[in-house]
Amino acid sequence: MNSPVYPDSVIINRRKTPVKRQEIEIEKIMFDVENPRISLAKDTFEEEKEKMTQGQIAYALKRNSYYYDLKASIKDNKGALYDIWVQQLPKKNYIVIEGNTRLLIYKQLSGEYPEEKNFKKIKCVVFSADLDDEGKDFIRLTAHLNGTNEWDTYEKAKYLYALHEDHKISLETLSLRTKLNKSSIKQDIDAFKLMSTQFKKKYGNKKDFVHKFTYFVEYLKNKNLKQQMQNLNFTDADFCDWVGIDKFLNVRDVRKLDKIFENSDCRKLFLERNYDIAIEKLSTIEPKYSSTLFDRISMVLIGLRKMSNKEEEEIKSGQNNAKKKLLNELKEEINSILDDE
Repeated sequence: MNSPVYPDSVIINRRKTPVKRQEIEIEKIMFDVENPRISLAKDTFEEEKEKMTQGQIAYALKRNSYYYDLKASIKDNKGALYDIWVQQLPKKNYIVIEGNTRLLIYKQLSGEYPEEKNFKKIKCVVFSADLDDEGKDFIRLTAHLNGTNEWDTYEKAKYLYALHEDHKISLETLSLRTKLNKSSIKQDIDAFKLMSTQFKKKYGNKKDFVHKFTYFVEYLKNKNLKQQMQNLNFTDADFCDWVGIDKFLNVRDVRKLDKIFENSDCRKLFLERNYDIAIEKLSTIEPKYSSTLFDRISMVLIGLRKMSNKEEEEIKSGQNNAKKKLLNELKEEINSILDDE
């Protein structure tokens, strides 16, 4: 297995920073409590001000969607393809800056295969103890936001918010370093800001409050809804209350709220009751909103209208009997519902 060749220094935030490359015993390396990929788990804890233990960090890392694929790759290759980045601490210990999940996998494989020496030490790019917070943030930024593994939208937004609001990194710089769209970054930051400054103050005692983040993303994306609310003198605080008292069953409901607000009767039912009652009323006006079934029918119609001429000819000519049979079954079901004779 060949690893990348690392020089004796790297450029971090336009500054030359000395590094050394060495293999380090995994017992000497600690997980990073500031790792942005565990912020969702960290914010879920009841005692949010308490720092996570190493065991709690390990548990949070295992919940990442890519964990098992990465573990299989490291096991098959007898090691990680890329070195982890660590900072030296006093007493010859180290803390991970980038590579927490790889370190966890080494620790687990070392326990599962005690005779396998490859998992006793891990290859590291080592930074000195005087690496400042700005340098560590730069490493986390490029490693996580522009990395190969998808990560939770809440964790990403929280980190972007901290970098922009606390560290005063501009949207332009964040976009340049992460290759993310500037408007997308702003949207995530605004959603996290709304959630953390207004929603959390009132509903932060709920254990699942961090899982409501996507509601605020969808809310800010829905420009029509925002305009309607402004015209009717509703504010962001009102939306926070609707989320907080569970007027919605899931985040998809937020995407249709503007349709409910367009009708005064539906809007009244939403405000006095909940989303379900309002959407039921709306379904009498527009059937596609009556249930997930009609949502799917709308998607099927879109798909049929976009069908290529080639695929349509294959079905008509019998080259694809499976699709033809399915369409005939659909036709029969529709006719049985609409046939009033």
